[in-house]
Amino acid sequence: QTYQQVFEQKIASGMAGKISQRVQLLTAKQFADLVASSEVAPEVQAQLRYYLAKLAKSYQQESMLGSASVGNSAFKQYLSEQISHFLESGEWPANFKVLPMPPGSPI
Repeated sequence: QTYQQVFEQKIASGMAGKISQRVQLLTAKQFADLVASSEVAPEVQAQLRYYLAKLAKSYQQESMLGSASVGNSAFKQYLSEQISHFLESGEWPANFKVLPMPPGSPI
């Protein structure tokens, strides 16, 4: 259900779109953290890994085909690459750093 709510919704434009992209990044990172955690059951890890692989494949295809927004295509390409790196190496890329939202952000 989380996967559908976060990743299968159409990304809006403007600030709402940027917020959606941020939520997608943080959710994908959280899925990866759970896959790598020794405290999560193997069945749950397998399901989350499946969702990450599905998302990477979907976003790779969408970014190659292009979408309504060049920025959205670039985001999908970036997230697809981050997830693919994790699936191959077992580690989230070192260049990815979750930063706190700036004060006064709309969230």
